[in-house]
Amino acid sequence: MNYEGIGYAVRLSVGRNQWICIVYYPGRVPGTMRFSGIREAAIEATRLRIRNWLERQEGSSAKT
Repeated sequence: MNYEGIGYAVRLSVGRNQWICIVYYPGRVPGTMRFSGIREAAIEATRLRIRNWLERQEGSSAKT
């Protein structure tokens, strides 16, 4: 899947409503997180993480 130009995947993990979220940041090692809950909430949490990362990237480029 893709969000704001950043690739990500949400995969089922061991256990009921357990998910592994992988974000493929450009030029970096993929970031992973575990999530408990429904799949849609895991997707939204992953997209929030991407938005936060993008905001930090914009902030650091504005300082230089």
